[in-house]
Amino acid sequence: MNRMNLRIGLRLLLLTAAFSVTAFALAIGSNGQAIASGSAQKTPTPLASSMPAALLEVIPHLISTGRISGPIGQLAVSIRSANVSVDNSGTINWDTLPGGGYIDFVVGAEMLNISDVPSGECGFVVRMQDTANYLKFSLSLNGDMHFGLQRDDRWLDTFQFHAAGANTGTSSASNTFVIAGIGGHFNIYLNGAYAGMVTIMELPGPGEIGYIAGTYGGTSTSCTFNNMWVWVPG
Repeated sequence: MNRMNLRIGLRLLLLTAAFSVTAFALAIGSNGQAIASGSAQKTPTPLASSMPAALLEVIPHLISTGRISGPIGQLAVSIRSANVSVDNSGTINWDTLPGGGYIDFVVGAEMLNISDVPSGECGFVVRMQDTANYLKFSLSLNGDMHFGLQRDDRWLDTFQFHAAGANTGTSSASNTFVIAGIGGHFNIYLNGAYAGMVTIMELPGPGEIGYIAGTYGGTSTSCTFNNMWVWVPG
């Protein structure tokens, strides 16, 4: 796994919305075509009771909203525990998960955020082609949800909103965070409930998935990802 360090300066547009009905649509310039499957896909196998509980919770919603046709897919990654941390303000650190070429996927983990500032964040980068092109989804210690689109080393779109269903704390908090990326639609789930959606009209091509830690105005954020997994629909 490759660790990457990126200095960032976010342009944030604060949006407040109800936890259960948040929906966003972003139109961006063209750069890359979506494809039907990524290299991480393997021979499809039926969804089983041994699959991660967080995945079993979101599959019915993905089917009912037409994101996937049925509960068939492959568990491409399963990791008991992993940690990433950052010690410089205004910085994101991440590690990448095994495999690559992910286009349609569901990724999730039980995230433990330990930070010295409320804005310390944990989450995922997806459709990552390099350090200058990716999508970022994260959750801060204070319960703020963040999205960012990085293209050619520039933040083209960023926003945040407060997730009413988030577990928060003054120095630590644990939340189950799931991102389902199907085509240009990205569903966000928090602690088993649907939190919102990002739609990108013209999106980056297939790429890697990474897990991140970020800090803004503080000196330390540590993110532990327990029971982390990636599922690829078949």
